[in-house]
Amino acid sequence: MPRYLTPSKIALLALVSIYAQGSVPKASTVQVLSLLLRQIVQNSSRNALALPTSNAHAIPIETFERELGPLASSFPGRSMWDLLLKKLWSLNCSDALDSFLTSITTYLAKTKAERDEDRKNGIAPDPPISKHLSRIARASPIGAFIRRAYIEYIRLQFHDAITLWESFVAYRLPTRQAWEKRNSSQGRSSFDSNLAEFGLDASNPLTQIVYRNVLEEDTSQGGFSAFDTERLLEFQSRDRTFYQYALLNLAILQADFGCYSEVIPAMKEAISTARENKDMPCLNFCMSWLYHFGKAYPSEMKEIQKSGMLGTELEGLQFLKAKAKESEMWSLLVTSLLSEAKLGLQTLVQGGRFQQALDTLEDIPQNILRVLKYQQYWGFFIGLVRLRRLLHRGDLTAAAYLHSKLEAQGTPDIEVTFTLSLLHIDLLTRQGDFAAALSTLENLATPSSSHGSTDVLAHIKLLNLKARILHKCGQTLKGFSISVRACNLANNSRLLPALWESIGILSTILNTLSEFEAAAQLLEAVAPQVHECEDWMAGQAESESTARVEQFRIALGLIDTSLESWARIEDTAGQCEMLAKKAVVLRLLGDLERSDDATSRLSEVCKKAEESFVDAELAD
Repeated sequence: MPRYLTPSKIALLALVSIYAQGSVPKASTVQVLSLLLRQIVQNSSRNALALPTSNAHAIPIETFERELGPLASSFPGRSMWDLLLKKLWSLNCSDALDSFLTSITTYLAKTKAERDEDRKNGIAPDPPISKHLSRIARASPIGAFIRRAYIEYIRLQFHDAITLWESFVAYRLPTRQAWEKRNSSQGRSSFDSNLAEFGLDASNPLTQIVYRNVLEEDTSQGGFSAFDTERLLEFQSRDRTFYQYALLNLAILQADFGCYSEVIPAMKEAISTARENKDMPCLNFCMSWLYHFGKAYPSEMKEIQKSGMLGTELEGLQFLKAKAKESEMWSLLVTSLLSEAKLGLQTLVQGGRFQQALDTLEDIPQNILRVLKYQQYWGFFIGLVRLRRLLHRGDLTAAAYLHSKLEAQGTPDIEVTFTLSLLHIDLLTRQGDFAAALSTLENLATPSSSHGSTDVLAHIKLLNLKARILHKCGQTLKGFSISVRACNLANNSRLLPALWESIGILSTILNTLSEFEAAAQLLEAVAPQVHECEDWMAGQAESESTARVEQFRIALGLIDTSLESWARIEDTAGQCEMLAKKAVVLRLLGDLERSDDATSRLSEVCKKAEESFVDAELAD
């Protein structure tokens, strides 16, 4: 639907302002008011009966020239048409037009409430605008026109106001030659005073780009010719030496404002342009930025992952480190080394080498920690290592307290947020609060989460956690279906560590369902070290058979291996579980002495775990 305000109505308002300022002599007053009233009343009737077309102006600019040209003004040698041109071209930018339209009501007589307020403040009631003319009555046709134009304008959205400005420029454009001819001393006029400040006239390609629609409507300019189009294309592409930096900054700007869907196309074009121009520093920086962007927002990296541009995480780090050394980009090298150090620290922690990880963090020079950001990362990673260690040792009270402190401190980046959430789920599971653990896991696995379904490894990890929790809370069949999904996804993605973990969980669930043979087949597929056993299903062998005894001895060996692994990562609960199973198996074999030894060791481990529950872990 077309708006009430049109460029021709702005011209009428400009003529009203000239009249209100007393620039119309008595000899021309009747003709000026007749023109105003005729157009205002005519437009009001037209608006009440039908809607004008969106591209049509109610009053052609030539009408004003025809009717105002013969009328003299209060300035010698200037006609009313000259004054109107001056007023129209004084609106030389959208801000000037905004100021004019928002102040148009100052020509109206004040309301009773405004007069009472002025009287209280000691202001004379309705001071005249000039010595020649009083204010316009609010109830008059011109007053009503002013009030409605003002209301319609302040209701406009910003983009509509800009559209009105562009339409006004196009409407005023045919009078440009007449204005410059009558005001040659003021120099050549411009569409926009902001462009004029930079010395840009209508022939400049940038002006033609900004006011493309205006110039296309200007018949005197003839629109864009083929030559003009070629010139613009040449203007856009004649110097692409630093084009990759513009694209790089565009991608960074899009990321800062959360327009992540626009980041990847801009960055891919920046990388392509940098390769084309053989700009290795820019190319290396783009690859580094893209790598860290992928760590923060993996859900936006689906296209990059499919193309294999960065390879695996370790391959990406090695590439960035090598290129940084070649190009002597030391800042990029430091960033790559820090990322590699973070990856190595995670490997230490996952392998149970907590003390070595803590010693590595403690050995960081203090002068590096003077930077607040580095100090925050350092403190948070120490907290994560200690939290995982407390969980493995079974000190759930201290772990809950430390988790609350880390959560209140705030995570330094999204990747660390995901790690902290996994540890929180582990804490809730060990506390037996399975409902809260599942709820936290579901929130973490939603598509809106920063680690969306495009991060396959994170998705498999969450599926394994859910299957394990469901198994522990007695919903074995649900856990079975989810575990199968995790195995299938890990197998298709060729993520072997995740596949082994998924098969281990699935085998545990199958044992609970008494599907021992299926569990054994799965474990044999991922545990080549036990392939010498043709049938190690002890539960299906005869109670006094040699096979049963042999299966128990194989089970003891596996229990000892598992016990060593749990001890290496300082997981007290796992050690206690393995010692309890070892004591049961030895008792079934009739080796009561070794069974008692396993029981005694179990008591020692539990006692040692209780003694280790000290507040020293939380001192820092």
